[in-house]
Amino acid sequence: MKSPLLLLALLALPLPARAGDAKKPTLPGFKYEELHSGNGMTALDFDSEGRMFVCEKWGRVLVFPPKGKGEFGKPEVFADFRDQVNPEGESGLLGIALDPGFAKNRYLYVFYTAAAEQRLVRLTADKDFKAAVSGQELVLLDGLPRLFTNHKAGDIHFHPADPKAIYLVLGDDAKRELAPDLGYYNGKLLRLDSSTGKGLRDNPFYDGDVNSIRSRVWAKGFRNPFRFAFVPGRPPEAVYVSENGDGTDRIARVERGADAGWGKHGDKGLIKPEDSHTSVLFTSRPCLTSIAVAPKGPFAPDGPVLYAQNWFTKDLMRWKLAGKDLAAMAAIPADEARPFLADHATVHTAFGPDGALYFTQSYYSESKGNNHKLSRVVPDSSASRK
Repeated sequence: MKSPLLLLALLALPLPARAGDAKKPTLPGFKYEELHSGNGMTALDFDSEGRMFVCEKWGRVLVFPPKGKGEFGKPEVFADFRDQVNPEGESGLLGIALDPGFAKNRYLYVFYTAAAEQRLVRLTADKDFKAAVSGQELVLLDGLPRLFTNHKAGDIHFHPADPKAIYLVLGDDAKRELAPDLGYYNGKLLRLDSSTGKGLRDNPFYDGDVNSIRSRVWAKGFRNPFRFAFVPGRPPEAVYVSENGDGTDRIARVERGADAGWGKHGDKGLIKPEDSHTSVLFTSRPCLTSIAVAPKGPFAPDGPVLYAQNWFTKDLMRWKLAGKDLAAMAAIPADEARPFLADHATVHTAFGPDGALYFTQSYYSESKGNNHKLSRVVPDSSASRK
C-alpha cells in the first residue's frame, strides 16, 4: 500500500488546468492540442478507421468519431458500466484494447474493478461501431484481486505478432508476499487466450491445465506496474513497464518468464532484481505513470524512443532505447535534458493511427466532473517554416 505521505501528496495535487488555459510547452518541432475536457479518463485505443475509444475512470467507454484532417466529432457513450465499476482510489475502468480483427469481429476488451473483484470483459460493437451490443458482454476472467483500492494496474494490450493473445497486468493488491507466488494473480503479467480467457500452452509457467493461475502467467513479481508497452515491430519477447515502488519507481524491461523482483526484498528487489531477465532502465521518485514506445518517424529520431510520464513533476520524458536487445536507455542530445512535454500530468499515453501522441488524464480517487484533458502532441509543421 502507498505510504500515508504519498497518499497525502496525491490528494494534495492541484487539479488539471481548465479548458482555455495556456497550452503546454513542448520540445521544438511539436505542439500540444486539447481535444476534450470532461470526466477522468484512463486508457484509450483506436480502430483502423480512426475511431478513438476512451475509458472514463467511473465506468463509461466513449467513442470519438473521426471527422478528417485530424479532428474528431463529439463523443458518444459506447458502453456504460457505472453500475458495476468501483472507481475508489486507484480502482475503476482501467484498461481497453481492440481486437486485432476488430474491423470484422467487432470485439473490444475492457478491464475494470468491481466491488469485490476485478474482471476482464469482451464487448461486441454494433454494425455502426457506435455502441456495444446489449447482452453480448462476455466475462473472460473474473475473481481477480480486489481487497484494497490501490495497486490495481489494469493495462491491457495485444501485440501484432501475437494476435490471439491478450496481455493483462495486475498489481499486487497491497499483498507484497503474493507477487512472486504463481498460485496467486497478485503482481502478475498475464497472457490469455482472447477468445476464452484461459491460459496458453506456450506460456512460460504452463502446467498442463489451461484453467490454472500459473498457466496464465507470462511474468511475475510486480508491485504496481501502472502501464506497459511493447516495441512495435519487434517480437513480444519483452515488455517495458512503468512501475510504482514503495518509495522508488522504475522503468524496466521484463522478459517472458521473468521474476520482476517485487516481494520479500521490497524496493531493493525492484531496483536490483535477482533475475537477469529483468533489466532496470531508469529509477526515480514517485510517481511514474504512462509509457509508450515510438519505433520510427518524427517521435523517434534515430531509432526507437520510449516516452514516460512522472505525475508529480508533470514532465513527460523520453529516451532512445539502446544496447543489446534494447535493454538500455540513452539521452537524446538534441533534447538538452528538457522534458518532451512539460506542465501536464498524464495516466495513459498511446500513439494514434495518425502518428500523433495521445494522452488521457485522471486523478486519484476521482470519477467525474473535474475538467480532465484528453489531448495530444503533433509535429508542428509551422516550426519547419520559421
